[in-house]
Amino acid sequence: MRSKQYIIPLKPIPWRRAGISQTKFYDQQVNEKIAYGLYLLKCHGSDPIFSVPVELDVTFYMTTAQQKSKQLKTYHHATPDLSNLIKFLEDAIVDVGSIITDDRIISRIVAQKIYSDKPRTEFIIRDLEV
Repeated sequence: MRSKQYIIPLKPIPWRRAGISQTKFYDQQVNEKIAYGLYLLKCHGSDPIFSVPVELDVTFYMTTAQQKSKQLKTYHHATPDLSNLIKFLEDAIVDVGSIITDDRIISRIVAQKIYSDKPRTEFIIRDLEV
C-alpha cells in the first residue's frame, strides 16, 4: 500500500464559488491554486500519479488572534468551514498539482482543523486496497 505525505506551508484556503463577469463564469482562486500546486509538485517529485481509490488524511493548521501559543491541540471551531477547506485542497490536488487522476478516486477522508502558530496544510494520501 503506497502512501505519501505533503506539507503546504501556506495559510489554509477555503474554496469559493466561481465569479461571474457579465455572462461568463471564472475561477476566483487561480493564483492560490497555482501556489498550492507548486508546493504539491515539489513534494510529489517524480512519483507516479495516484490512480486507484485513495484515502486523504488532512490536518489544516489555523491561526486566530485569540490563540494562546502554549495550546497544544485545540480544535479550530470558527470559519472557514472544514468542507470548503477540503474542496479547495481537492481542486489544487487535481487541477494544478496533478498528483491524483481525479478527485472521484478519493474514497475516504479524515480531516480536522486545529490551532497553530504556523498555519499550513499537512496531508497524507494512501492507496486503499481494492
